[in-house]
Parts: sequence; C-alpha cells; structure tokens
Amino acid sequence: MLRSLFNVTIRHISRNAAHSVINLFGLTIGFSACMLVTAIVWNGLSYDRQWSHRHELYRVMTASNDGKVINHDFNIPTGLGPALKQNFPQVADYCRLRNTIMNLAAGKSQQGVSANCLTGDPSVLHMLDIHILEGNPRQWVNGYPNLIISRQLKDELFPDADPIGKIVTRTSDYSMPYEGKKKQYVITGVMENLPTNSHFFAGALLLDGPWPGENDLTAGFGTALPQYILVKPGTDMPSFTARVNDWYAHFSGNQNTTGFTFFFQPLTSIHLHPEIGNDPDTTGSLHNICIYIGIAVLIMIIVSFNYVNLSLAISIQKIQQIGIRSVLGANRFQIIFQSLSESILFFLISFTAASILFALFLGPAGKFVGHSLTLSTAQYILLYLFSGLLLLIIITGCGFYPAWLLARINPVLAIRGSFIRIMDTGFIRKTLITGQFIISIVIFIFMFVVRRQLEFLNHKDLGFDKNNLLCIDNNAWGTKGHAFKQELLKIAGVTNVSISSWNPSLGEGSMSMDVDDKKDSAKKIRIWYIGGDYDLTSTLKFQLIKGNSLSDRYADSSNPLLITAYTASLLGVKDLNYTSSILQGKPIGVLKDFNNGSLRYAMTPCVVTDIPSPGYGYMLIRTSGQTNKQLPDRLKELWRQFYPDKLLQFSWISESLSLQYAEEERLQKCFSTLGLLSIFLACLGLFGLVSFSVDQRVREIGIRKAMGAPASRIIILLSGSYLRLVLIAIAIASPIALWIGTVWLREFAYRIGLTWGMFVIVWLFIFCLAMLTLGLKVGRAALQNPVIALRER
Repeated sequence: MLRSLFNVTIRHISRNAAHSVINLFGLTIGFSACMLVTAIVWNGLSYDRQWSHRHELYRVMTASNDGKVINHDFNIPTGLGPALKQNFPQVADYCRLRNTIMNLAAGKSQQGVSANCLTGDPSVLHMLDIHILEGNPRQWVNGYPNLIISRQLKDELFPDADPIGKIVTRTSDYSMPYEGKKKQYVITGVMENLPTNSHFFAGALLLDGPWPGENDLTAGFGTALPQYILVKPGTDMPSFTARVNDWYAHFSGNQNTTGFTFFFQPLTSIHLHPEIGNDPDTTGSLHNICIYIGIAVLIMIIVSFNYVNLSLAISIQKIQQIGIRSVLGANRFQIIFQSLSESILFFLISFTAASILFALFLGPAGKFVGHSLTLSTAQYILLYLFSGLLLLIIITGCGFYPAWLLARINPVLAIRGSFIRIMDTGFIRKTLITGQFIISIVIFIFMFVVRRQLEFLNHKDLGFDKNNLLCIDNNAWGTKGHAFKQELLKIAGVTNVSISSWNPSLGEGSMSMDVDDKKDSAKKIRIWYIGGDYDLTSTLKFQLIKGNSLSDRYADSSNPLLITAYTASLLGVKDLNYTSSILQGKPIGVLKDFNNGSLRYAMTPCVVTDIPSPGYGYMLIRTSGQTNKQLPDRLKELWRQFYPDKLLQFSWISESLSLQYAEEERLQKCFSTLGLLSIFLACLGLFGLVSFSVDQRVREIGIRKAMGAPASRIIILLSGSYLRLVLIAIAIASPIALWIGTVWLREFAYRIGLTWGMFVIVWLFIFCLAMLTLGLKVGRAALQNPVIALRER
C-alpha cells in the first residue's frame, strides 16, 4: 500500500513539474534561511551558558541616578571584592578581571604575537571552567606574573616546543620605558581555547597578585576595575543586594557620599544587555535577538503561505481523481493521508537540500556575526532535530487544509468537474498572496529605514573632522615622543600631529567627574575630560567660536581649559579667563559642540585640558588625504627607528568610528537579505498562481483573441486582480512599517526623519516587480497564437 501511495504521489508531482519545482525551491530557500537565523539566535542566547557556575556568577555594577537617567558603570573600587567576601558569607569568591590587548614575544622574536588577554586574580580558575591541557597553573611560580596561554596561542608562539616554564616578553606596554625593562611573564599552563560565545573570550590568562593597597577598600577607592563575584547556590540576590548597599552606606571611613548604589548583573545577561554599563566590548543585544527571531518567523510565514497557495491551486487538478477514488470506496482518512503524503515528500526533499545549504553557508554566517558559529556534533544533531521537527509540523499543518478540503468533496460533483461548486479557494489564495506582500513591504521599508539611519550615523557632522585622521594606539613615548612627532610632520601629506589621552573612537573622554547641577541640586552632571598637547584642537579641527585656543603662552596659567558651547550653557559659564571651581580650571575658550561619543546617546558636557608634554597617550596624525596609501609604510619605517622593541598598532579614525554601529550594519545586511528573499518568495508564489490560472484559462484566452480582443486587454484581464492585491498590501503594510521604524529609531538620540518619499520608492519597486512577475507569464499567454491555444485544449 505504501509503495502504491508513493508511486501515486510521485506521478502527481511529475504531472505538475513546474509548480512542484517552484514549491520545492521556495521551501528549500526558506528552510535554509530559517536554519541559519536559528543558529545565529542560538549562538546569541548561548553566551556564557557553558560555565558550570553560570547561575551563581555576577558582575558587580554601580548605578547613579541623576534625576532622569540612571548611569551604570562596571568599573568598581578594587577593594570591594575582598570586602564582600570577608563580610558576607553568601560570597564564595571574587575576581577582578580586565581585558587587555598584549603583544607577546618569545625567544629572539622582537615583534611577537598580538593577543587578547584576561588579566586578574588567580581565583578565576575556581570561578570559570578552564580546561588545562598542559602544566599546573594552580601551583604558583614566584618572581613573575603567571601566564596561561591558549592552545591557539601556543601554536603561534611555540609551534614545536614545550612552553611550560618559558618566559615571554610583553613588547607593547605603554609603561615599559619608565620601568627600565620590559615586562616578562612565565608560562605555567596551556588551556583549551576559550569559547568564542563568551564574555571572557581571550587568548591568554594573566594571573597576578593584588597591587599594594588594592585589597583595601578605603585606600584603593581611587582605583576601579571590572569585578565578578561567585555566590553560593540558593542566594536570594534581591535581599543580598539590599544588605550590601546598606552595609556600604555605613562603611567605616566611607560614609558613601558618592550617591551610587551597587547591583549585581547575572553573567548570562551581559552579552544580551550592552546598554547596562555601556560596555564597548559587549556587542550583543536582546533587542536584536528578538529581531532575528522575528525574521525566522516571517520567513516561515512567507514559506507557509507560498506552500498553501500553490497546494490549493494544484488541488483543483485532483478533484476528478478524488471523486473516482471516493466512488471506488476510499474513505476520508485515506484521501487526507494521500494528500499529506505529498507534503511529507516535499518536506524530505526540501529539508535535505536546505541542510546542505545550511552547512555550506554556516561559515559566511559566522563572519556575519563577527565570530565562528562552529557547532559540535551534538549541537548539529540537536539543531537538525529541532529544525526538522518544527518544519515538519509547519509543512504538514499547511498541507492539512488543502487535504481536508479535498476530503470533503462530493464525488458526483467531482466527476462532473464542477470545480467552483466543490471548493472555492479564490478568497483564501488572494488573502495569502496579500499577506505575503504585506510582510515583504514591511521588511523592505524597515530595511530602507535602517540603511538611511546608518548612512546618517556615518556621515553626520560630528563637530570635528574624522576623515584622513590616523591614530597610533596608546603608548609611552618617553623622551623620544617630541622627536618622533617632528619626524612625522616631515612625511609628505602629514599636516598635524598631536599626542592625546583620548581618541574619537575611545568614548566620551579619558576621565570624568560628577558635579552638582545648579538648576537642580538633586541632580548630578557628568563632565568628560579630554587631555592633549597644544596641537590637539588643530589636529582634530575643533572650531573655536569664542576666546583663545590652548598654546604655550598659557603654560604658567592655572590649568587652562577649553569647553564646548553645550558645556558652557549647561554650567552657566559666561565669562572666560576666570578660574571655575566646578571645572577646577580656567576656561579660556569655547569650542563648537562636537559629539565625543556614540550618536546613540545625547551629547555630553566635555572639557579639553592642556598637557604640554604628554609622555604617553594616543598619537593622532592628520593628513591631506593624497598620500594615505603610502603613509602606513613610511610610518612603519620611522617606527622601527624610534621604537624597535614595540609593536606598532594604528587605525584610521573613520573606520574605528564606523565599528560603533557594527550591529546596525549587520542588521541592515540581514534585512537586505531578508527583504530580497521575502519578495523573491512572494513573487515566486505569485508567478506559480498566475501560471496555474493562465493554464486553466488557455481556451478562454484563445477564444477572446479569436473574437478580436487585443493583447493589452487580455493582460489587464488576467493580471488586474493580482495588481489590486499588491495595492491593498501596500496600503496595509505602510502604516505598520511606519510604526516599526519609529519605534526602532527611538533608540538613537540623533536620527533621521521618516518621509513619505522613502515609502514611495519601496512602493514603486514592489509594484514594478509584481508587474514584471505577472508579465512573464501573462504577456506570453496574451501574445500566443489563438489557433495553437485552441488546438492544445
């Protein structure tokens, strides 16, 4: 029986080869896209869930309320962790951890290898599941900070040697010249590569004891680092948080006059909530994960609509066959099972093809999210089983409705061929087509909004010139800094050079200070400070609108400052050259406002301070733009002359600033792909339905042409109803897209305005694409010789 059923199914599919291919192609593309999106979502939700103590690990955070907005910070006084462990039995352990980029060299190598390194307390080995492959890092080696390198870093530094006990040198430490020697570390262990889907991803662990006074909460208050605590299982975190804040408010020698409170962020939520703490190293977002989930859902809705639509259309050809089977004794269950068998066969073929496409495109999808999406064998199996089960449920569910309609037919009417009286699915098919285009239009409009917003973010005037500006990473320049700067100015195309404690891609500033708001004593205003030499304003092309710029004639002045116009207005500074107790310096000039942070957030008060001869910091190099391609090579030559033991790390500021919106860039690419995919599937379904409709009306078309009807009238007759559906979809989708775009843009302090011109472009594109799809089939049928049409039918 099963063999007979299989043969009948294959025979029916082969009779409708064109529509079957359209169906299979749409299902395959939709399934593979859905599986890739599922892998991306799974990866985003899996961050830091591989640690055995994931439910007990928390990052310590502070929250300061300025009356309107709560500011979070993940840099905590270094003595807090030891104090919490000492005073609260709920705290099993603590660890101060910070991520730094280090250049490590072994043996005679001078340049070495650049690697992300987690620097912190040895307790990290108790808090995280570090798989040690070689050595015994728990056994402390005195004399050097202890270093545990990853398997990948071992292959780069010691490809053919045992690294345990070897000494590696850090060649890119900004403090190196002041110590008189390079920093050296002893390798005590080799660990398995840390997972990429983790907040703690790094190539090495540097374990070192506390600095002098670091464990003293009162004495070490001026030093702040990211800290994590491990609480005992079953700890009531709300109660624990309240007790910690009450304890700190009465802490001896502190009196907590800072106005902030502590809270504890679960480790598993850090990747999904970058807005907490404004952590630049956290690139994920629960908001975007929800968008990706919505993408997967929309893909499956479009694919499902397509399948139901084509199945309903093709079902008309089965009516006489179903009527004969009913007369011969087939019951309703057998008819439904016969129809569902086609759905299952479609599923098996399309899911197999989609699985192959998924495996092929998993690598590019990893590049899309910024790191590898390599899955283990168990994860592959689980993903395939989950996806397969979900897709089987969807496709059988979609196939059940046409099967149920066929099972309800009257066999007498079916044999007579009274199609319309048996099952009228025109309204359903039109509704599904409209639904497909509604989804496609919403996606396309939102994609257009994201793209325009991204262009706005990348091209907005920031108040300084980000183009043709190169930045050498933070370094200690020592006594050679001034000479190196002068040599740079001799390079063709270099117009300005400045050493600064800040670069535009760093954030709001190099340091900050909270001051009282004169307008409301209950509020605090956070002021950011940027320090640099006299050439900083000219190098960044800040615009002075009042007063004087920093120069050597103010060398004897009491801390000369430049403030932005926004800062002057906010703090009520009207007169210059008078010492401000709030700013702790003398404002001598007012700069045109500039954005010293991401455009996601509103402008913040900013002060530029004078550092006449900075010994360390970033070096900003302004060029004319004509010799930018040759500058890196010339810079490397000069660097080897002045700093042969250091690694040269530099970047173009414009490129670094664009990385602030990497998530929006990925979102735009994702919606561009989804938009093209959705409109492709919608047009594919439309083409299939029109093809079926035209095939059913070939005789009618031939008769109309024989009676003298022009081709244009036949084209309008056959395609008019479908074009009306597209217009209805445009009318419904536009306000939905307008609302979604408005809600998304609210996340940005600086954003574009939504205009109807953006919508009209999408309307015209969708409408023209629908006309082209219809014209491929309808135009051919309308131009066909009526004699041939009448002879074939």
